[in-house]
Amino acid sequence: MIAYRTEVRMMSPIIMAQGKKRNARKLLQALYQAQANIIPEQRNKALRVQVLGLGCHGLDQALTGLFSELNASATTYPGTNLQMIYELAG
Repeated sequence: MIAYRTEVRMMSPIIMAQGKKRNARKLLQALYQAQANIIPEQRNKALRVQVLGLGCHGLDQALTGLFSELNASATTYPGTNLQMIYELAG
């Protein structure tokens, strides 16, 4: 149930960015399977998560709203002092 609620909450910024509710869940599923670079930056106290993209500019643009909201939450990676920063690579 917690996973379902989390997924529904993650869909909101995607729906706002692309205006389509029916594709938001598929976009999240593609994000879960996407490759990413995880770059710890001790000097900046950041853990940068660079998603390599979903292969389509429109899909990548829909993720920007989600990444903005995640970055605004200023989440610290558990067990560290590194703040997680989400972004599209390139």
